[in-house]
Amino acid sequence: NNTLYLLAPETLQLPDKDIAAYAAKGLKLIKISSEDDIPAGADFWFWTRIQKERFKNKEDIAQLRGRYVVTPELLKKKGGPDTIILHPLPRVDEIDVRVDSDPRALYLRTQVANGYYLRMALLSLVLG
Repeated sequence: NNTLYLLAPETLQLPDKDIAAYAAKGLKLIKISSEDDIPAGADFWFWTRIQKERFKNKEDIAQLRGRYVVTPELLKKKGGPDTIILHPLPRVDEIDVRVDSDPRALYLRTQVANGYYLRMALLSLVLG
């Protein structure tokens, strides 16, 4: 009974055929293109950068720069007291650095720390 809201510009939205395929498996996906449509108090936000490599036209990227940014103000408006904020890292400008100190922002504590152990394991496997 989980619902995922996919916030992205129209040009990067998941195709409708994929939405239908996931729906057939019982996963409810809702495409949104504005921060205003984010449901208040969601359990978690997984935020990523706008990937320039997905664009053929550099002007399109420039129009989106700074469009989707997690800010303390957005968190106050749409985040819940227990909303977890994740990011795959590295980041560009999609999370305001003021959010880093928010206790709900787990990307630096968990993902960087876990990445450390993952790199250790990979080095061990590669070097024998």
